[in-house]
Amino acid sequence: MLDLLTTDVDVAVSADIVYVGTYNDWIYRGDAGGWIKQNPFDGSSLEGPAIPCVISDVEVDPYNPDRLWWGSPGSLVRIYPLPDGHKNYFGVFAWNKTWHHSYITEGWGAFIAVDYGNESYCDSVKGAKIAYTCSYSFKCVLKTEDGGITWKPSYNRLHGDCINEVSFLNDAKDTLVVMCVSGIELSYDYGNTWDDEFDAGPGQLRLDFPWWALPVSNYTIEIDGKTYNADFLLIAGYPGPETGKRFGLFAVSAEYVKEAKKSKKAVWLGAKQLTSNPAVYGLIDGNYVVLALQEGGVEVYDFVNRTSFTSSLPTSLEFTR
Repeated sequence: MLDLLTTDVDVAVSADIVYVGTYNDWIYRGDAGGWIKQNPFDGSSLEGPAIPCVISDVEVDPYNPDRLWWGSPGSLVRIYPLPDGHKNYFGVFAWNKTWHHSYITEGWGAFIAVDYGNESYCDSVKGAKIAYTCSYSFKCVLKTEDGGITWKPSYNRLHGDCINEVSFLNDAKDTLVVMCVSGIELSYDYGNTWDDEFDAGPGQLRLDFPWWALPVSNYTIEIDGKTYNADFLLIAGYPGPETGKRFGLFAVSAEYVKEAKKSKKAVWLGAKQLTSNPAVYGLIDGNYVVLALQEGGVEVYDFVNRTSFTSSLPTSLEFTR
């Protein structure tokens, strides 16, 4: 049993390895042999901070179960209270009985989205080539194209505020949605270019804190008597920049948002509200979206019937991230 303050979990299913991020004791790797603590600085030439980083994200590399991407939040990413003297880092390491490499960057990198479409070799270790992180320290979305060794700005029209999450929206992993307090941004080509016509700026979608995005297909919404395809789903909770905005699950039509901006119509109608309970995360299984509610429990949205209900997680279904 791992008796620690845990913050995030990811599983390398092919190798039966579990990675656990913690609040005050770095990262733990669990397999048939038990638990092993992994401090990324042990595999690096850099001097580690005086106190462990709060680990806000752990992501198994899609090409290597022994390689892990990790991040830590800054003070504006208010998912955890940060201890005095906390310093922010993010990076990726590879370990299997010995350290192969550990690339670490100083600054905010609270959440990391790893691309499944490009692999590379770093120090002769197989791993993903491209990844993204949302960084207030650099006031932009950061992108690595060399497996985490270096990072560069990918997009800087995000008003320099708290970027919450970066998510892929399709199986090819080339379409990105970036969620921040001030708006939502879209890229269709691995972050090389961005849809500036969409660029849903501060308050335009009238959402509270946008926590997560999910892909959706063959789902339509009605706006002012016209049918639009939904391009993705957004999950919103709190804290937001203001109170009185909207929570829950939303179906977003990029076509309507761009059309409304050009014709000066109500842009926020392009985010069709499907549920109203504050939520922070979701999974899709068939015709259902299962939402992790911010105030406890889950809510299930039915695509077919367009209805939702709160429930404990159905034991007859399996959901995978």
